[in-house]
Amino acid sequence: MPEGLSGVKAIAAGDWHTIALKEDGTVVAWGDNRSGQCNVPEGLSGVKAIAAGGSHTVALKEDGTVIAWGDNTKDQCKVPEGLSGIKAITAGNTSTAILKEDETLMNFDSESYIIPFSQIMGLSQTTSPTGNPTPTSTQTPTSTSTYIPTYTPSNTPINTPVEIVKCDINSDGVINIADIILIARYFNSTYGDGRYETMFDLNCDGFINMIDILRVAVYFNQKL
Repeated sequence: MPEGLSGVKAIAAGDWHTIALKEDGTVVAWGDNRSGQCNVPEGLSGVKAIAAGGSHTVALKEDGTVIAWGDNTKDQCKVPEGLSGIKAITAGNTSTAILKEDETLMNFDSESYIIPFSQIMGLSQTTSPTGNPTPTSTQTPTSTSTYIPTYTPSNTPINTPVEIVKCDINSDGVINIADIILIARYFNSTYGDGRYETMFDLNCDGFINMIDILRVAVYFNQKL
């Protein structure tokens, strides 16, 4: 870690590098730099969110634009020209996903796609689920307990990170729109409200929301 680093409000880590977002909107990166993932663009400021892929780094600026640098072998740093109006970002090993202000999900890698969230919600109401996901039992929180149970798939393939396997919600071997639709069925549910199911809360924060859908989006079309 850089000596004297302070004023940090957020951090993110890739395979072998770490990035920090400071309160003044600047970014600091350190660690493995073989793909240039620690080469923060000169003069970068006004950053409000960061994300780290395996060997690439992504920054979301206050003006709604995105900057990415580092490994670009899968076009994960190839931000579409003129892209703006972004309100959330996330990064997978070799891909980047963003959420626009108009609730459009977008992934840019070697197989880029754009999905309107309204379409996802519509499909969640009219499409029969693919596969047979088994919801996990949940606990009703008490005034003295805020424990949120975590979910670990029982069918995790060897050498495949659990984070990726969890995104294949219907266990059909590919992460796609069917998995996003399943999350959408529980959208806006909260731990303890009766609709909440642990297996759809991919980041285990007690809420099933757009962050969980972004988790699936970043691994979209990946086969297990």
